[in-house]
Amino acid sequence: MDTAVTPTRSADDGPRKFFVAGVEVEFPVKPYKCQISTMNMVIRGLRHLSNTIIESPTGSGKTLSLLCSTLAWQRAEFARLKDIVEKEAAENALRQSEEAKRQQMQVDQDKTKRKQEAQREEQIVQRRRVTGEDRGIVYYDEDDDEDMDDFQPKKFVKKMEGTKLQSHNEESTTEAEGGADGSTPSDTVTVDTSWLSTQCGCVQTEEVPRAPKIFYCSRTHQQIKQVVRELRKSVYKDVKMTILSSREHTCIQIPWSGHKFKNKTEMCHTLLDPIEGYGCMYKNNHMSSHAALENCKMVSPWDVEDLVQAGHRVKSCPYFASRDLVDTADIVFCPYVYLIDPKIRNMMKLQLRGAVILLDEAHNIEDSCRDAASCSVLYDDIFQSMEDCKRVASMGILPEIHDSLAAFLSNLMTWMSQKIRFAEMYQTDKEKIDASTWGGAIAVASFEEHNVNLESILEFKKFTVEAVAATNSDENIMQTKASYEQHGVQKATVFVLEGLSLAFGLMYDNNMEHIWDYYVVVGRNPIVGSSFEKDVLPSGWSNASGSPRLIAEDVPHSDWGHYLNFLCMNPGVIFQPIADVVRSIVLTSGTLAPLETFTSELSTTFTNELQALHIIDENRLWVGSLGSGPRGRELQVSYQHTSLSDFRQELGNTILEVCKVIPYGVLCFLPSYGLLEALRQHWLMSGIWKELEVHKEVLCEMRGNKDFLPTIQAYYDSVRHCELGMGKGPLLFAIMRGKVSEGLDFADNRARGVITVGIPYPHLYDIQVGLKRKYNDANVKRGLKSGSQWYETQAYRALNQALGRCIRHKNDWGALIIIDKRFMTVEKHVQGLSKWIRRKVQFFPTFEKFHFSLRNFVQYHNPVVPEESQLNHQNDN
Repeated sequence: MDTAVTPTRSADDGPRKFFVAGVEVEFPVKPYKCQISTMNMVIRGLRHLSNTIIESPTGSGKTLSLLCSTLAWQRAEFARLKDIVEKEAAENALRQSEEAKRQQMQVDQDKTKRKQEAQREEQIVQRRRVTGEDRGIVYYDEDDDEDMDDFQPKKFVKKMEGTKLQSHNEESTTEAEGGADGSTPSDTVTVDTSWLSTQCGCVQTEEVPRAPKIFYCSRTHQQIKQVVRELRKSVYKDVKMTILSSREHTCIQIPWSGHKFKNKTEMCHTLLDPIEGYGCMYKNNHMSSHAALENCKMVSPWDVEDLVQAGHRVKSCPYFASRDLVDTADIVFCPYVYLIDPKIRNMMKLQLRGAVILLDEAHNIEDSCRDAASCSVLYDDIFQSMEDCKRVASMGILPEIHDSLAAFLSNLMTWMSQKIRFAEMYQTDKEKIDASTWGGAIAVASFEEHNVNLESILEFKKFTVEAVAATNSDENIMQTKASYEQHGVQKATVFVLEGLSLAFGLMYDNNMEHIWDYYVVVGRNPIVGSSFEKDVLPSGWSNASGSPRLIAEDVPHSDWGHYLNFLCMNPGVIFQPIADVVRSIVLTSGTLAPLETFTSELSTTFTNELQALHIIDENRLWVGSLGSGPRGRELQVSYQHTSLSDFRQELGNTILEVCKVIPYGVLCFLPSYGLLEALRQHWLMSGIWKELEVHKEVLCEMRGNKDFLPTIQAYYDSVRHCELGMGKGPLLFAIMRGKVSEGLDFADNRARGVITVGIPYPHLYDIQVGLKRKYNDANVKRGLKSGSQWYETQAYRALNQALGRCIRHKNDWGALIIIDKRFMTVEKHVQGLSKWIRRKVQFFPTFEKFHFSLRNFVQYHNPVVPEESQLNHQNDN
């Protein structure tokens, strides 16, 4: 049985060493109980080659526990493997030494025997000389060495012995022929065994087995930055590491005058284009090894910003450097889509066999796996790819292969056109969607009618690999540069071919074991996006000379703009093959409950489970559930109620009163952008928005990435001004499942209160949500939750993720306010809360009791509470 913890140091603060599950761990501070439990679970999983799932609240020291436990185990594993190699080497040397001694004894015995025979022969010769018996004369040519050797047995023996010695060591033979004691080889035989020593290069040149590589994955680059910050606190900070990131975060090239690029990925591809590219001065090997990084004054651990700064100093590309460092790194940090998505994983050449995978902030891992196994391809792009394959075939480059690829794509387009025309016969959008959606097995039968079958798909996959290899071959690249014409398919064609190859492969491989896990949909909207496309492909299509898209006059106009969607409903299609080849997977987040769904959804067994409590004292967290506002009106945040004017007014007044009580930063999470905009418009007209601005600086999380960072910076600045007595603190309206709810640091005064409004159910009419519910209902017998249970689980995880923004460390304090009457009337909603929140929640039947309790809590931790926080009953505006 594994030993939990055996301390070896008793100091109350500072670094310490202790044993966890049989592995010595060095921790920078005295660990909390939940940290010890986390490390124990992780190391047990690593030692026993099993998978682990851990729910540990944000701010409970989970990241530091994961880093120290895995790196301590890796260090111990390296020492163990090294001991095994050294022990085996010593045993081999001993066996070889004993064999050498045995051979030496045999040589000595043979020498003694030959010497005795020679003495007997000499005695016989002497007797014959005396008696004169059997005297004879033998004649031989003096130049005939072989004949001469036949008649000189003694010399022959000496020669053979000398040869054996030379085979071991020429020097020992020389010593044997003329030693210090004047002996001859016939008298003394020495065998040199120094070549068997463990100090010899023969043993040292054998590569010592490396401990398994660790991949530490989180959802965003910002979260990885926080992980690196935690690594700096530990004694394992000198570990060889790298961080994989996109070009948008790491490219240091500056667009030159007269050129506009949509993003840095497009610029990079343009610069490195074999026809029109001028090359990039930063693409070199100045930072491609850990030794080179040391020469660049890079001290581990470093983050992406450090690598970018070093790239500027030494004029070297951080993007390609980080990829080059993977082979020699002991720990690799990256967003987990880099491992989950097969296309990105293959592009990065990541080898996962035998590795340890840490998936932090993994509450969205199921969605990520489904997206990675899914594919959306535009009809227009299939056509462009077909024409591109025809072009390459006409150049005489593997014509049979490229013609076959073009024919396959043509058949697929014909199938799409037929389905599009069929769906157009229906009137309503729902009818059209239903007519354009097929289960995997039905889609396979339909594909068969257009010669898209198992045989043609296997050929398509094979030819895709060969076409891409031909495009990337040195010969075609040289010809492309020489002729200024693309010798091989374009990058966008590669994307289409490989995307279709992956989707068809996952459906059809292994005797079509996954056809029941897929739906095929043809529609005007892409249902799944691609991180791969964003980081790999330049925007837009163009041929080798940069001319625009081809236009096909013979293709019906109605077919353009339609997408072929392969939708995977089973995340295990992607996750299980990874789990089968790695040593161990650790899945962790602050919001994973219910844990058992991960085993069924990911088709992977998690032997070790832990739900940790929070580290803070009981009086530092306040959780209140509220079902009515200051005017006594009900606050039930359902679709039927949120559109009512009375509800919106009461909700606004409730948030206003909370902002009067809670100082500094307040976060308010809503279920959707649509509701946020509707509430904002109502409050602007009713005057509540203006009242909110009296007490807080009001900010909103908007759609897209453009305004996100400026909004967050404005929020942080407002908190800082309030701390200096120069402001009133911010109120940020954000969206559950949005960027604010993921990985940002809202410690201390940045979030003294978090308000959640409603339960963030996925959009009921989203086609993927509907198909997933249908799929789960059909697979309950194999362990999946029903469609309704899955639907609710997604909502609770998003809610818990938002609530977890508040408490970030042991000495933090804050209030969590859950606005929705359903939590007071439906027990299952309370059970959906994380354990550390659920055990603290209070239910308030009236707003007055809620306000009184909240005010007392805040006043205890922050004695100066604004006077205007007194509950003021006013009529509705």
